[in-house]
Amino acid sequence: MSLVILLLGFIPLALIGLLLFSVSFVDMIVSKAAWHYSLFYIFILFVISLSVHAHSLQFFERHFKTPYHWKKTDTTTVLVMIISALMTFSLGHTFSFGAFLASALVGLIGSIFFRREKTVIYTGSFIGMTHTAFLPDIGCIILASIITGIVYVFSRHSFIGFGGKLGALSLIGTLTSGFFLGHSPVSLPIPNSDLRLWIVMFSLFGTGLTLVIKRFYRHDPIFASSLATLLVVGINLLIPNGFPPILLAAFMMGTFTGMANRVVLPHVLLFYLASAISAVTMIFSQPFLENAGGKLGTLAFIGVLATRGCVQIYHFIYLYLSIRKQRHITPKKVKELATRVPFSSSEP
Repeated sequence: MSLVILLLGFIPLALIGLLLFSVSFVDMIVSKAAWHYSLFYIFILFVISLSVHAHSLQFFERHFKTPYHWKKTDTTTVLVMIISALMTFSLGHTFSFGAFLASALVGLIGSIFFRREKTVIYTGSFIGMTHTAFLPDIGCIILASIITGIVYVFSRHSFIGFGGKLGALSLIGTLTSGFFLGHSPVSLPIPNSDLRLWIVMFSLFGTGLTLVIKRFYRHDPIFASSLATLLVVGINLLIPNGFPPILLAAFMMGTFTGMANRVVLPHVLLFYLASAISAVTMIFSQPFLENAGGKLGTLAFIGVLATRGCVQIYHFIYLYLSIRKQRHITPKKVKELATRVPFSSSEP
């Protein structure tokens, strides 16, 4: 059963982020973008690899030898996932709420009235955001929800506190469902240079607003993300012509980054760095997996994963230089830093 947890829990989450990042890297090269984007992608790929390496060691030490048995509550989790996805899909398409508003409403309702299942509900809402050009009917959504629910159950102990994890889980389900049923996601062109800056700005705005709501109201990341999205989508409905959909998508992606735990990103500036990384990746990933439920969360997951890798590198270099210079460090400080370097298996 430990092997099943590894195959259905840790590995899919690690690979889905690397997959989306890699295809956006390829698209950046094909589009002949400026050379500094190449340096950006090479560096980010390096820190993502370190972060995944650190968490793989953590996973093996803490959970690989732990026996697991499917419980009745796990079946309930899958059923809630299906209901949440169908509600979002119906609100977004049948009742013409739109994907962003439907997901935000379902997430907010779950956060307020169903607090024990709010994480499952918000995850399912991302599946329901999928465009009908990719998953055209209820049967496709149900299959995607079942797959996501199973992966969700086995990945509970993987990447805890990483913003975007729930979206990455949803993308695994939607892509797998689409693959088996013979459907392909929509492809859109890379945004022009004028729009790229706005994408980054809206992503940063989404992260900032989510952090503000988290700090001053409830400290609930799901409540903060869904409320922030609901506010901006509501304002957009009042504006003549409104914002381009890609900017609303960038904002919502930014809210997922803001959902990260302060243990993962210990400083507020790191949240904005993760948000910027996600925005740049979003720009060059437009031709791939567009309108597949969970893509925005996966982009946020990439940004948080990369930024966490930067934090781990910093702690490792700091500890190394401190030892080389024989700088005075208390045993408590050494233990704290040692648990945060990329090669430690006891990272929080």
